[in-house]
Amino acid sequence: MKIQNLKKTISHGLTIRKLLNRLSRYGISITPYCVVREEENQSSTSPATDTFQSYKATFISSSDLAEAHLIGDDNGKLLKDLEQRMLNGHLCFAIKHEQKYIARMWCDLQEFNFPPCEFSLKSNESYLYAAEIATDYRGRGIAPFMRSQCYKALGNLGRDINYSYTEYFNTPAMRFKEKLGATRLALYVHIDLFGKFSINWRLKTYTDLPSQLR
Repeated sequence: MKIQNLKKTISHGLTIRKLLNRLSRYGISITPYCVVREEENQSSTSPATDTFQSYKATFISSSDLAEAHLIGDDNGKLLKDLEQRMLNGHLCFAIKHEQKYIARMWCDLQEFNFPPCEFSLKSNESYLYAAEIATDYRGRGIAPFMRSQCYKALGNLGRDINYSYTEYFNTPAMRFKEKLGATRLALYVHIDLFGKFSINWRLKTYTDLPSQLR
């Protein structure tokens, strides 16, 4: 794709996202999204680990949340809400640099817990969600590095297939996932009208779906 066409595509996506965000203020929520399968792919473009030698990537415990929860706003979640995630069995994977946490994401080992499209996970699967990066560290390649390291950590737990969702018009998020080897499974649209009516449609299937989505 030519640079000019790529810019048009990105601009088009951002314009539609702004329009959908504006509609949501009036109680009309339209969310097109892709369900994505993420796997550690040795042939994909992984971040150079030499660049991040001084960064520590690991699962953290509840005692670390008081510090790690200050990253971003996580959609306004309070510390007690994040602690509840851990009580529910979710894992928090974080990046530490110069003695402070600068990024984190969450892993659910029980279900794909995105409300419009929930399904139970198998023993070798996980659901990745709510990634946050400190403002000062954005644009440094932290997101793909954290994702790649999280794949490895989950693989050590026997979780070699990971799922997530990405809003269809969030081109940068989809791009970096696909660079790491992610595969689009299906395109959906979720419509909610004033909190009184909602529906979730599958618009397109890209490849064979896991049994939970068939």
